[in-house]
Order: sequence, then structure tokens, then C-alpha cells
Amino acid sequence: MMPFQKSIELCGLLLVMALFSCQRPANEQLQSETEVSKEDTTAFSLDSFNEFPEEVMGCSCYFGLDSAAFAQGQYEFVSDFGETAFVSINGEMTKFTRISREEVDSVTTKSRYENLDFWLSIQLTNGRALDYEVSRMTGKMTLGNKSGKEISVDLFGVCGC
Repeated sequence: MMPFQKSIELCGLLLVMALFSCQRPANEQLQSETEVSKEDTTAFSLDSFNEFPEEVMGCSCYFGLDSAAFAQGQYEFVSDFGETAFVSINGEMTKFTRISREEVDSVTTKSRYENLDFWLSIQLTNGRALDYEVSRMTGKMTLGNKSGKEISVDLFGVCGC
């Protein structure tokens, strides 16, 4: 019976060794965790805000995701009707500078804004005039980073003085 018992013990030992040999080496696991953390640094979110930056005074454009968000004062984009725009990224108000503006047709414009980390593309369509100096507008905004991640949202808001 002794040889049979040794055979079982040997089989058990081989089984334990086989299980431990299937694990990844420690440095490989560390490398995977590092790669995941690198991916996380490129992730971002577009957030609503309800207060305009001090730099936006007078004439401006400001937009929410839809008419309900806009009516509640929840904005996604604000610009000074000139070269500067702001969006909230990961909870921080982020400033952009306009680098181009194009009139697509008599009611549609496209603008592109950039900063060191992100770019912003806005396409707006004039709606009806609310009064002499203010027009309702709709559009689409795409926010992207240098790593290629993009977020697109619809916009509803006003531009005017």
C-alpha cells in the first residue's frame, strides 16, 4: 500500500505545482496594471455647470444639452462671442481659444477651439430671433483629446448681447 500512497502524494504535489506555474509572473501583472492606469489618464467627462466664468461678460453664447437643461441653467458650453470658450471637463472649467470659424451657409457656422490638451468642434444653426439682439440656436459639440477619445452632444441655447 505504501507505493500507492506515495503515488497519490506525488500526484497531489504535481497538481499544486501545475496550478502555481499557470499564474502570470509578477512583473507581467504589474505591467498590465500600469497600462490600465495609462488608459485611465486619457479618460474624461463633459460636465454641466451653472455659473459663467468671469471672462464671459456682455455678448455671449451659452448652451445646454436640451431646452429643459437650458431652462434649469445647466450649461455645457459658453463663449464670449469671440475667441474664448469654456466647457467643464472632469468637474473643472476649461478654457479654449478659437482657431477657426467657417460659415457653412446662411444659418450654419462651424468653429474649432483648442487648448494644450483638448480640441472642441461646434456646429451651430440659427433658429428664430427672440428679440433684436438674441437668437435661439441649436447645434452639436464634439470634445476630443490628443489621444483620440471624443464625446459628442447636442446643444440648445442662445447667442446675443
